[in-house]
Amino acid sequence: MCIPFIISNVGLETYGLWAYIFISQGIGSLLVLGVSKSLIQNMAHKNDHFSYWFGVKRFLIFMLVCMVGVTLSVVLIFERSNVEMLGLTKLQSIQAIISFSLCCASALILDYSKGFFEAINKVYLAHTYSFLHTLVLYFSICVAVFLDADLVTMYLVASLSFFIIAVVSQSHIYVVFTRGIATSSVVSLKHILSQSRHFAGFDLLTSLVIPLNRLVIAASFGGGVSHGIFDIGLKLATSASGLLMAFSTHLHAHFRLMVAKGKDNFRLVKNMISFLFLLYLSGLTTFYFLSEFILNYIGLESSASEILFILLACIALTGVCEPALKALWSQGNAVLSFQIKVFQFVFNVILLLSLYDLGALLRVSLAYGIPLALGCSCYVFLFFSRYRNKS
Repeated sequence: MCIPFIISNVGLETYGLWAYIFISQGIGSLLVLGVSKSLIQNMAHKNDHFSYWFGVKRFLIFMLVCMVGVTLSVVLIFERSNVEMLGLTKLQSIQAIISFSLCCASALILDYSKGFFEAINKVYLAHTYSFLHTLVLYFSICVAVFLDADLVTMYLVASLSFFIIAVVSQSHIYVVFTRGIATSSVVSLKHILSQSRHFAGFDLLTSLVIPLNRLVIAASFGGGVSHGIFDIGLKLATSASGLLMAFSTHLHAHFRLMVAKGKDNFRLVKNMISFLFLLYLSGLTTFYFLSEFILNYIGLESSASEILFILLACIALTGVCEPALKALWSQGNAVLSFQIKVFQFVFNVILLLSLYDLGALLRVSLAYGIPLALGCSCYVFLFFSRYRNKS
């Protein structure tokens, strides 16, 4: 609901330039190094939850200290030199650097918090903080736009709002669950890190692929407008995917517990995928008939409907296939998901290079969407084929 207000006040090009802030969030998620998923994998079926968490929290603090050190070093370089960044003043450059650092740190902190909530089967809290992040982010930007803030200030306001939500999530964990009573954590941390490498590879490629495609649009002519349309398509598609994933967010911990007890999860995965696929088809059909109304509401031309539909069809499919991915993880097959993610990334790059005759926006949408849809379908195929082989 906020996007039409922002676009109507600052224009699609400025919105598209502001939306590049999500690249920094992707980089922050990259720095998680698979630890949050490894945390779920190890905590879900153990009674001794907090020894793992305190170990992970030490690693989180170490990463944040490193980020603060790097940020201060870069700020000092700009403060003591006449270097200009993208035509910005010295003050604006420092604000942009701080905004980038805050976004990265916030994504890192919030990812760890959500991993903790999922691991202790409090998935609704992970969803709550995701919702609060989106709500506070866009509310703060609407206020900044209303006050005629410039683009750099919009970046800073968004970064601060994101950081506040991330800090609140950590405070929630401290006050309600752990209360700061640290237990032995060094051995637990080593165990978490030893099992996080494949999750880290998965997260690394996941975090790189969208920034890569965003940068391709940025390098093209009219990048601001094109990126605005691409970002709106991502928002619409990831919202639809998020609705589907809401039914399966808890499944990683649940499947891990079932595996530990020797229970079969085939029927549950099959039923979940069938149910989610029906919702997926219903959503695509609804968008097809309401696309003109949606585009008019947002303030986009009808030519953007093709891009939005491609992104919606491909990205929302990840929500359908999520139960199969979580089942593979719970069975210790994280390496397979990493290999599929490598395939997606390589295929994405190949399509970006080979579809050069198409416009940048259509080329990026197809290059990002097609490998994503194929990769997600592979999760389902591998899960069912492995089950038949076991049977």
